[in-house]
Amino acid sequence: MYDSSLGINLRFINYLMKEINECSDDIYEGLVDKEHSEVLKSSNKLISILTELNESLKDDLETKT
Repeated sequence: MYDSSLGINLRFINYLMKEINECSDDIYEGLVDKEHSEVLKSSNKLISILTELNESLKDDLETKT
């Protein structure tokens, strides 16, 4: 049986992981090419994504306790 809420969550997870992977790839390429300003932009974006994820997880854990 298909759970539509699971489909939504899976789409979000896939989107989130795509964003994280793109940032990681950009950071790697920027470091190799010594493009420090680009690395800084990508690392800040990654930090922002992960900060939002942490806040979301904290909220979710608080509502379950």
